Amino acid sequence: MHPQQSAYVSASRGFGDVMFNFTDKKLWLSAALLLSSATLVLGCSDDDKGCETGILREVSCGPGNAGTQVQACVDQAWYITTLCEDAQGNVISGTDTWTDNYCEAGQTRAAVCGSENQGLKPQVCRQNQWVDSNSCFLGPDGGGFHFPGNDVKPPGGDPKPPNPATCSVLTSEDIEGGKTLPEDTCYKVEDFLQLIDGQLIIKPGVTITFDYNAGLQVLNAGRLVTEGTANKKITLRGKNSEAGYWAGIFIGNTGSGQNTLSHVIIRDSGSSDAAIFVSGDNVRLDVNNAHFENNLHAGLKVNDPNAKVTVASSSFTQNGLPLDIPANLIAKLASDLRFENNEKDHIRTGGHIYESAVWPAFSVPYNIASIISFEDHVKLTLSANSVLLFDSDTGISVKSGILVADGKENDPIVMKASDPSFMSQGFWRGVWFDDSSSAENRLTHVEIYKAGYSQWHGSADGSRGALVISGDSKVQLSNVHIEDSGSEGLRIANYLGKPTVDPCVNITYANNSRDDFVVRGDTDHTCQ
Repeated sequence: MHPQQSAYVSASRGFGDVMFNFTDKKLWLSAALLLSSATLVLGCSDDDKGCETGILREVSCGPGNAGTQVQACVDQAWYITTLCEDAQGNVISGTDTWTDNYCEAGQTRAAVCGSENQGLKPQVCRQNQWVDSNSCFLGPDGGGFHFPGNDVKPPGGDPKPPNPATCSVLTSEDIEGGKTLPEDTCYKVEDFLQLIDGQLIIKPGVTITFDYNAGLQVLNAGRLVTEGTANKKITLRGKNSEAGYWAGIFIGNTGSGQNTLSHVIIRDSGSSDAAIFVSGDNVRLDVNNAHFENNLHAGLKVNDPNAKVTVASSSFTQNGLPLDIPANLIAKLASDLRFENNEKDHIRTGGHIYESAVWPAFSVPYNIASIISFEDHVKLTLSANSVLLFDSDTGISVKSGILVADGKENDPIVMKASDPSFMSQGFWRGVWFDDSSSAENRLTHVEIYKAGYSQWHGSADGSRGALVISGDSKVQLSNVHIEDSGSEGLRIANYLGKPTVDPCVNITYANNSRDDFVVRGDTDHTCQ
């Protein structure tokens, strides 16, 4: 299910029923029809009219019927309950989208209501806000909504946990040496599981419910392999739907073997540091089509810059923090990651970069928690429309490395303080080029705010400024704006070399505490 939605469905194989779970107060359903006092359904055939309220069905959607979505019958009219998605869970281009906080005229939806939130209450979008348009409806049995049989499979979503009494207890002894959890089974974990040798293979549709502070450690020759699918996701969750209820999964020092998280939902964890905590320089983890939700701290945390971790086609919703990973691994994040309503809605990173990298521009900013540094011709490329939030006394150090920051006129690259309440000048260090002699270095359509907090070397202010270029550096500057520096705006200095800045055009300044532009010693520049 797309992360912009909160409604979800889950399968109960015993009688073929699939029930909506409405335990989350933020859950809602959306409809592509306009409600009035006469309830008119647009574009429906005769067969679509007069349906039985409380029934679910799955239909094709999108151009060429390339996607699927689930509909619910509310007040004898079919309502869309999921976005139109392909088999991999990606939203089909050109189809309707919405969020809990924004809608467009003509869209309607049904919000949860009634006892235990099992009912649906139609709403209509007015002035980009959802407004109630009818009363609460329940299913045919006075409870939740359901599929009439098991011949129709719902899309993967955030399933209601099965009754723990029907689930098998899973222990360390069960999984040591390797174990496969069969398709559509359920388990409960009452303590910490430890896997030191062998593979724990989790098949599609498996649900594992963790007791308070329980968790899973994968160490040494252990491997975790989840094999969920788009229509049968694997769910790892707490016994209670409470952020931080269980500890999470720790993967450490597992050598060259591959760990995978594929089509898996991980929620309610993080009583330790993260839902998934990866430790060690030789750990391999591939995350794809995973959904992290309602985790107390980070969804995914990696503590070693040399870990082999990739993340693609995944979403992060209502976590304390979506991602906390070293700067050297940012390039391993695919550009299709999705973020929504996390408490700290940014990607926390920092440290040394050892390999050339392109950082994607996400819908959330990067939080630079420690100095970003790279050298020896390692090249960092920042994408247009990127936002970097710097913690105090951090910055970017380009010492014999290469920095390419190619913003665009309407999509600049923005670098500013991570603390929005900081009202003074100079919160973070800034950007420093030193002995970076590559002709590729350039800043285009870049905005730098509240830098110039402290010098980059020595005890004096000789290397202090929002943007410092020194040594034998070569840098191209165009359409750069520098504001609220705690020192100079742009400093070009011949500290142990002769810097070259050409071109240097359309550089603007505002409210810097010292000179906007200062040159020291023998330099070659075209700045005004």
